[in-house]
Amino acid sequence: MEAITDKVPVLRLLHLDQSSLSNMTLPGVPSEVVSLILENCDTARDALALASTCKHMYHEWRKHGARAVWLIWKDDMHALDEALIAVRATQIVVDRQNCNQQLPVEMNLSLLSSEHRVASLPELSAISDLRRVVGLMCKKATSWVLYHVPEIDDGGELPEHLPECHNRIIKSMYRALAVAAALSGLYNEPTFEADPAITPENFSKVDKERLVKFAAYQIASSHKDEERMFGGVAEWLRDNILTEQSRRKMAKLHDERRGRGLCCRGYVDAVNNPDDTDDAGNEGEGKDDGDNDEDIFVEGDDDEEGGDDDGDDDDDDDDSCPLRNLGGLSHSDMHLLTWETLQMMWAAEAIRSCCSADSEFQETGDGTPLRTVHMVAFGRFRPVQVRFWTEAVTSPAEYAFLPARARGDETPSGFQKYYGIGGTASGWEEVLGWMHRESRQRNHYKKTSHPTAPLRLKLFGFLLRRFANVRPWLRFWQDEWTEQWNDLMTLSSSYMLFTSDEVEDREPCNQDLVDGGFTDGTICLETLRGKPKPELYFQEC
Repeated sequence: MEAITDKVPVLRLLHLDQSSLSNMTLPGVPSEVVSLILENCDTARDALALASTCKHMYHEWRKHGARAVWLIWKDDMHALDEALIAVRATQIVVDRQNCNQQLPVEMNLSLLSSEHRVASLPELSAISDLRRVVGLMCKKATSWVLYHVPEIDDGGELPEHLPECHNRIIKSMYRALAVAAALSGLYNEPTFEADPAITPENFSKVDKERLVKFAAYQIASSHKDEERMFGGVAEWLRDNILTEQSRRKMAKLHDERRGRGLCCRGYVDAVNNPDDTDDAGNEGEGKDDGDNDEDIFVEGDDDEEGGDDDGDDDDDDDDSCPLRNLGGLSHSDMHLLTWETLQMMWAAEAIRSCCSADSEFQETGDGTPLRTVHMVAFGRFRPVQVRFWTEAVTSPAEYAFLPARARGDETPSGFQKYYGIGGTASGWEEVLGWMHRESRQRNHYKKTSHPTAPLRLKLFGFLLRRFANVRPWLRFWQDEWTEQWNDLMTLSSSYMLFTSDEVEDREPCNQDLVDGGFTDGTICLETLRGKPKPELYFQEC
């Protein structure tokens, strides 16, 4: 039989040999040894099985189980820290709402990471539940890709690359859930600050004058207000995206002119105009190109006069890269930031779609009601309950890491396995939509007659401006299928932000966001440098 010191080599460092361990009863094993054994189990289920052997091990589990599971999961579970931050941010919102307390308008997401506080056993249970539901939402959002053989240049994905792409989607969904929870205090301010209170349930058209006083409900809010609302989230997201590994990988793609490095329009410009390399590739990498906060155009700033945009169409055939190197970051960093920002916007829209009142996830088989998960979606900005069921034969260890956790009801005969969104109200989504369409705020660009960004996605315009001094094409936010361009819905229904760029003969997509196998989204962005502020007007939708 394999010696336990061979199975857990670190025990040899404690000078504990097999004979000394064999003479010990479980209560006699030192606590630090139990901790090391738990941490070196192959799976969390193995660790929990060991903890369930006796009362003594149960108490040791209560002391060391959370750390053990975290270390096991850290190697096996993608975006674990983002999941923990989403769980903690959501729980803050749920606890405040249950106590009818005002939600925090500023939430420092960086303080919710594992670096500041180790996850507890209940939080690990919540992460497991959230992971299951997010995985199902990812499957639902990409179902059209999974159930047909895709063309490599049609936004589909090859089976061998699906895990990589799903990991990108799942991380983006965790980020979107964490950020939506962090911003929920802003969108719920009218409930606590307005007199009388304004809620989604009692909102009426006569409240528009009072509601528009809150910056989150203003289409053209000032730069100062947007910095107050979104600055903290932007700082967290920037640090979360720009890890050493991700920066190195993106820089290599740009240096070698392959994969998503080909999405930089500056490379094409540099090839055609070798004497003009100001915007090409990583020229000036690590340096600020001269842009600063004073150069950044702020759309709709109250302190500036609106001017006519008399130039050519906003999405003209400009081959130069629109991204500008701000804050001492490299050009590949700019592409990484904008790419993952657009991924998170895609994820926010996918979650919103999954959180519709009639949405459900279904798989065949018998099941038993098991868990309820809370999440906060963009648009709603209030907690929504997600109920899901799983097989009756599933071990509790897979979902709950408290050994004495209560289980669900007995399995009904012939019961199908459903994963469903709880039937709650739509939160602030309908109010935000009405404020954009009918509050008589200027909501369309005069030049193109396209709508401005929906209020639920206000954050993303700020992030693109803050990170790289860019904005989407003016036509981008068209939110209905018409004869006009429809880039938001095209990008939201496409898989190309997540598909692998390592498939042979796969090319980046073109300016139509249709033909091609992958994109980083910068094809539908334009620089704000030298652009006059577009004039807005009100159009009732």
